[in-house]
Amino acid sequence: MADGTANILVVEDDGELLEILTYVLEDAGHHVFGAGDGESALKIGRAESIDLVILDIAMAGMSGTAVGQALRDDPETASVLIAVHTGLPESDVRREFADYDLFMAKADDADALCAAIATLMGERRPTIPAAAAASTGSGDLHPA
Repeated sequence: MADGTANILVVEDDGELLEILTYVLEDAGHHVFGAGDGESALKIGRAESIDLVILDIAMAGMSGTAVGQALRDDPETASVLIAVHTGLPESDVRREFADYDLFMAKADDADALCAAIATLMGERRPTIPAAAAASTGSGDLHPA
């Protein structure tokens, strides 16, 4: 991350929402990679230097919870920041995957999304071995 810009991977199976998020984040100065499914997300996450993953949970095929866990289990991606972006209640997400850095409801507006990401990017996740990573999740639009 240089000069407040980040490499952000947006994982969203709704093509229209993926386009909107990409536009908003690029307009805020970030470099955005888009993935419409979990398998593509893992390929991009492993091939690129990603600072943050914005992760939908309810997706066809590989779920967002499986993607998040795979990112945490891989030493190459274990320290990437993960922001869950879903219409599901946070309690449902936490039962499946609690090791995220930020929870965002899909109903939040673009300004709230950009502000939360800016705050989160200011507090980088420490690089630690995946096996030693503690399961933490936030509870709102603030980093854990």
